[in-house]
Amino acid sequence: MNDHSDVSAIVTLQLVLYALAWMGAAKVVPAVRHTAHHWAAAFALGAAALFPLAAGNALSPWFSKCLSGVLLVLSFTAVARGARAFHRMRLPDGEYIGVLLAAATALFALGPDAVNDSLRSAIVAGVLALIVVRSMIATWEPTTAEFGRVGAWPLFAPALLLAAVLAGAAVWRVRGGPPFVGSMVELPAMVILLILGAVLNVSLAALLALRLRRELYHQARHDAMTGLLDRHAMREPLEEEWSRHERGAHVFSLLMLDVDHLRRVNDAHGLRSGDGVLAMVAGILEASRRPTDRAARFGGEEFLVLLPHTDAAGAGAAAERLRSFVAAARAPGVAGPVTVSVGIATVAADDTSIDRVIERTERALQAAKQAGRNRTVIDGDRGGAIMSSVVSAVGRATTAGGSSRSAIQRR
Repeated sequence: MNDHSDVSAIVTLQLVLYALAWMGAAKVVPAVRHTAHHWAAAFALGAAALFPLAAGNALSPWFSKCLSGVLLVLSFTAVARGARAFHRMRLPDGEYIGVLLAAATALFALGPDAVNDSLRSAIVAGVLALIVVRSMIATWEPTTAEFGRVGAWPLFAPALLLAAVLAGAAVWRVRGGPPFVGSMVELPAMVILLILGAVLNVSLAALLALRLRRELYHQARHDAMTGLLDRHAMREPLEEEWSRHERGAHVFSLLMLDVDHLRRVNDAHGLRSGDGVLAMVAGILEASRRPTDRAARFGGEEFLVLLPHTDAAGAGAAAERLRSFVAAARAPGVAGPVTVSVGIATVAADDTSIDRVIERTERALQAAKQAGRNRTVIDGDRGGAIMSSVVSAVGRATTAGGSSRSAIQRR
């Protein structure tokens, strides 16, 4: 082998190792299996396309000059398809097939004649640049939505550089420049491919690593059964809300809900049905909350909701709406309605910490359960005539709907 063939062999081996690495990633990390399979295929096809460069003149010129170009187009298509699969986007296979057929038709129509080397190389480089740019445009929005612009640019920069190199190579060959891509064995071209292959692979791996990090972070902060924040993660928004209150007497309220007689549901219908009840209540909380509200699973069958900018009257109305929604819903496998008891506390001047507000909320919840369940109790006497008016209005609306009787009380 000459020096150029040696470098070509190194690039080919590099791509084979990347393909094997992505196959291993597909087995080890099932969550990214579909995407990893695409990128393993991409690097394997890239290795197959570059193999003739390492083999020298041992293969047919139809393979080294025509089929290798088609394999390169397939390789880049697999990368682009994997990027879309990563973001769970629709896969435009019709577009991919059209580009592949057009490129293959052009390459085989030109044939392996040396006189067509420049045009053939320009076609391959131009099509590859088009695939890269098209993929970047399609995936920019979902990538920035997930990782932000700051996080997206380090991932897109190598692809942008690759597209620029390929477009430059196409122009270079059309203008009669010396061989650079396709069937050429120029040492600078192989070195560039070696570097770009490494950078592209690192970028793809970083994309998956960021996704896995986000998913692990989400799992660490959210309850697996309900998808809501867990008790530990809920401390952060609670402490932030308390800090805002201390700085500007900012009002907020807490709701604590407890599913009534969940143990009876578990005993009568099984733990799976009980889990279904919890998931149903969590779904109602998530669907009903405002963007500024926060909801968490705070205990086995207890939920805590933070309501910023909400006084006792607003919290009471919100609690009754939630009770009504839960009573109207039907949990799978459970006969009859599900009800909840709700305790409410609104931050007061004599509260010394967020834990004190939580304690009062728990106290109100216990009072609701001791009073017969399926009702809302507000801790303290901080509503006055305004609260009485809200209770009356909520009571009429709820009773008219027939889903739950009004039962707001003040301790």
